[in-house]
Amino acid sequence: MPNTLSDATLGQLMTMTAGLEPDLTQGDFNRSYRYGDTRNIGLSKQALQSRGLQGRNGTHFYNNGSYALLGALLEALTETDNVATCASRVFPDGTGETAKFDDDWIGLAAFGGWSASAEDYLSFVMSAYDPAGDIAPNLLRLPNYRNPERGWYYGVGTYFRLRSPHNIFWHFGALCGTRAPDQGSYFAYYDNGYAVSVNFNACSREPLGIALDGVLWEAAH
Repeated sequence: MPNTLSDATLGQLMTMTAGLEPDLTQGDFNRSYRYGDTRNIGLSKQALQSRGLQGRNGTHFYNNGSYALLGALLEALTETDNVATCASRVFPDGTGETAKFDDDWIGLAAFGGWSASAEDYLSFVMSAYDPAGDIAPNLLRLPNYRNPERGWYYGVGTYFRLRSPHNIFWHFGALCGTRAPDQGSYFAYYDNGYAVSVNFNACSREPLGIALDGVLWEAAH
């Protein structure tokens, strides 16, 4: 671990505040396409190159490398892969049957290697972030970062805003510009208790993502 990150905590990796910036995994996805095994260690080494350590500790910068590092730690501690360790723990009983490593993208493992149906993804969202669940009542006791200007938070694997009686959670993810077809997913769990999950085969650049978010917000309200 480079000296600049030697004091980084698990919480900082989970909240993208460890100083990893820019994201050196971007533009290199094709190396992971149909790799056949997880690349958490290789992607972690890539993220930790000196040119990827230009950020400031404590400042939020979304970086896949943080999740690659967490994935590598999880593999080392459990002596198995992320899906084998996590699937039965994060999906409610009777769901998650479609959750697995994507055959084409297992190399991205901890931040892009999973696949699941929209229905199973939604069951995870509604279980994990339900007001009566294990996570939502403890949001501020778990590692989190608050954007001081806009008031949103990042932690527990997603962005969120504090609302009563129901907080708002949302997240985008996409694999674009690769040898494989573009694909991605989006979920939102709104303050009125409605939740949505969408899988898509398009590249969700920011304008498209904002438009999708707006349409789903209107549908749910």
